[in-house]
Amino acid sequence: IREMIPPQSKLIRSETAIIDDKPGMMIEVEESINTPTTTMKIRMLQFMCIHEQKLYCLQGSIGPVTAERNLAVHIKKYEPLFRLIASKTEIGY
Repeated sequence: IREMIPPQSKLIRSETAIIDDKPGMMIEVEESINTPTTTMKIRMLQFMCIHEQKLYCLQGSIGPVTAERNLAVHIKKYEPLFRLIASKTEIGY
């Protein structure tokens, strides 16, 4: 998993997930975005599974916000929605 994450990102957690009855995984990542004037960050939940030799990714993101803001509380607010979208996704139809 860590090889898939850009160097300016931090893996928060990972867990197994099911997408369209296929085994997969979910990762939570926080990414820093450096601009000429400030540093911003986003936090995302990414759901992934493999079907017929293709990697499918569903991503829900919040931000960008200034680097000082804590996005942990905000991602918890949207996590049920992101999980619902992933759980209802149909692949290969």
